[in-house]
Amino acid sequence: MKPTKQLISVVITITLFGVLSAFLFIQGCNNSTALADKETNHEHLEGNQATFNYEELEKDVENSLTAVDKQTIQVIKNKLEDKTDKNLVGTYQEIADFYKEKNQEILAARYFALAAKTKKDDASLWSKAGKSFYNATELVTDSNSRAFFTTQSIEALQKTLELNPNDLDAKADLAANYIEGQNAVMLGVGLLKEIEQVDSTHKRALLYLGVLSMRSQQFDKAISRFKKLTQIPNNDNDPDFPYYHRYLGQAYQSSGNNAEALNSYLAYRQLLIKENANQALIKEADDLVNLVKPQNLK
Repeated sequence: MKPTKQLISVVITITLFGVLSAFLFIQGCNNSTALADKETNHEHLEGNQATFNYEELEKDVENSLTAVDKQTIQVIKNKLEDKTDKNLVGTYQEIADFYKEKNQEILAARYFALAAKTKKDDASLWSKAGKSFYNATELVTDSNSRAFFTTQSIEALQKTLELNPNDLDAKADLAANYIEGQNAVMLGVGLLKEIEQVDSTHKRALLYLGVLSMRSQQFDKAISRFKKLTQIPNNDNDPDFPYYHRYLGQAYQSSGNNAEALNSYLAYRQLLIKENANQALIKEADDLVNLVKPQNLK
């Protein structure tokens, strides 16, 4: 289990629940100097006024690559000399996949978007761009960059749903963008409830709706949604699965049911140990257990 990839970005932080200090399980932040001034080369999807200096970030990233990786990406980029749309799409995807593998979500988003704009009727490309831009919002430290990537993500996900209205994952990410990125809570909740009506076990919808129930102190609804998440068979080895028990524990604790909270926190701790999580996470689980454990238990 890799802590940098454990949680769905944007809505899931401990600050939503008010229990312990935050452990943010996200990739390292990129320097916000990539948000450039008007004199710098810019690139943006249609309709955006804000811009981001991808070239500066890409140069920094490539300078940090190993010699083998530098050669690999250069070989791929050499294919860009072929200007036919078919080959461009494939090359953009190769570049995006390379950067995604290197945990460079911003650059992956850039090239997925370029591929999507080249092949505008491909819903899967728009979906990949939207998801990567969505992830990118958690990788920058300033509000301007975050707003820029939120807008990029929304545009890409809207295009995804125009082409494929049944893409529930894209709809869930769009909802999260509206809620966390634009404070359009009711708009996002409406989308999440649409998903819930189609698929009552959709993990992202359940998770986001559970978080929102916690925010509004509707603890019974939060418990119901988080409990359902813990009961869905983990057949796909979901890396977030241990945290569903943690959120359930926090919902129980907030409702005053420390006995059930203890059971959930113990399950959370056990799953972390089973998946060889780092000691900082296990220590945090211990702290949660100790918060609700009766004083006469050791």
